[in-house]
Amino acid sequence: MNNFKRVGLFDIEPCTTEINQYNLWNWLNLRRMFPTSGHYDVDDIILRFHPVQERHLTEDAVFNTNTTISYFTWYLLREVKKLVLRHKPKGYTTGRVVISLLKPGGIISPHVDEGTYADNHERYHFVLHSNPNCTFICGEEAVQMHAGEIWTFNHKLQHQVINADRENPRVHIIADYRKVESNESNTP
Repeated sequence: MNNFKRVGLFDIEPCTTEINQYNLWNWLNLRRMFPTSGHYDVDDIILRFHPVQERHLTEDAVFNTNTTISYFTWYLLREVKKLVLRHKPKGYTTGRVVISLLKPGGIISPHVDEGTYADNHERYHFVLHSNPNCTFICGEEAVQMHAGEIWTFNHKLQHQVINADRENPRVHIIADYRKVESNESNTP
């Protein structure tokens, strides 16, 4: 397998318990804003993303800006934060962090992550919930990811997700990491 790599395992219970304590889905759903997104069947909890307070968030900013900030959810969901930071590669900083729920019967349309941001970040998927009818496709390869697994994949290739299950969602914590330049801070 060239496009996917399972890089570890984790205990889902602390994060799922914490997420279920709050109703945070779609408090800020930035990935549905843009016509090219392909993420119309997802509900999100944004923890870290590009700043929207300073200026109108544009597709160019999402694709070509490395700057991300922590939202209140980053501090509220402490177990999720601990998990993401515990698996951050040495010498890297944390970029976007999103908890993504793909609805039963939903799809994430085929797309390629483009721009400076995608060029500079590695993407990790922490699987909280999945099912045998959910398939992640990247290039010519397809995998079924299982709860408690951590995966990376080549997000610069065309990829999509099909959740053919009519009852169960797919829930992933998606965390991006960027190699720190010598003159940068290594936080968060």
